[in-house]
Amino acid sequence: MATYREERAAILRDFGLKVARLRAQRGSQEAFAHTDKVRLHRNAIGIMERGECEPGLLTLLILADAFEDDSFWELLRSLPVPQQRRPRRLRVIPPAAASPARR
Repeated sequence: MATYREERAAILRDFGLKVARLRAQRGSQEAFAHTDKVRLHRNAIGIMERGECEPGLLTLLILADAFEDDSFWELLRSLPVPQQRRPRRLRVIPPAAASPARR
C-alpha cells in the first residue's frame, strides 16, 4: 500500500496531466492563463500541470468555469479517492492558554 505522500503525488501528477491535456486543446499555457475566465499566472498553470501543487477550491472552480463543458467534471470523476489520510499530530492547548484573560 502506498504511503500518504506517494498516493498524493500520484493523484496530483495524474490530475496535472489531465488538466494539461484539456488546456492544450485550448492553446498555450500563457494564452489560457490570460483568458477572461481564468486570469491565473501562467506559472500557476504550469505548476498545476506538473502536479507540483494541490489547487484550492477556488482554483478548481475557475478551471471548471474556463473549460465550459463537462470535461473538467469528467476529469475530477476519473481521479481516485485517496485511501490514505494525512497523518496529523494532536496539539493539546491547555484551557488557560486557549483564551487569554481579559483585563
